[in-house]
Amino acid sequence: MLSRRSLLALLAATALLRLAHLFAVREAPFVAQLALDSQEYDRWALAIAAGDWLGSAPFFQAPLYPYIVALIYRFLASAPIAVYTFQIFLAVLGCWALVRAGEALAGPRAAGATGLLFAFYTPFWFYDVQLMKESFAVSAACVLLFLLLKARASDRLTLWFLVGLVAAFLALLRENMLLVVPFLLLLTWREKSGKGWMLALRRCGLLLLGLSLPLLVV
Repeated sequence: MLSRRSLLALLAATALLRLAHLFAVREAPFVAQLALDSQEYDRWALAIAAGDWLGSAPFFQAPLYPYIVALIYRFLASAPIAVYTFQIFLAVLGCWALVRAGEALAGPRAAGATGLLFAFYTPFWFYDVQLMKESFAVSAACVLLFLLLKARASDRLTLWFLVGLVAAFLALLRENMLLVVPFLLLLTWREKSGKGWMLALRRCGLLLLGLSLPLLVV
């Protein structure tokens, strides 16, 4: 397992590099002045924060991101910089989840290299300070991978419910995530004392339950 000091250094680098980038581009176009999709997300989130939770038409985009932004506007600050700061915080969580997943898949050295790539990959910095859903989607994908590996290695069936829940949230950010669901169901299989099918069915049921609840709300 990666040492605590190394992990903390990776997480600190992830946060500090992004905060430095935010400070450097805080007055730049598309950061201080919103346009295109960012402008639309801002308008949509402001309407939700003002009380228009249901809207009056079908969703024309995956709806989770503007609702998250609306919560930030309502309870933290009604400014994009508050969203950028929150996205940086979630990027740190995503880095932690990706490092832990890397340890489970390939050991501490590969996990450390993965964490470094995540911390220093500049396109991630760019999206973390944009009012766009890509930053949340990257962090959610990292958490999904971590939970999936934990669920496959554990006898705790409730972890599969969490896998489904995170997959649903990711689908509400990126609709094409639904194409991955059949492969997640295949990963529920694990031969165990002749009860592989029964165990896989229970896992599938909990995964689909976690997946269905947020989607049914929408």
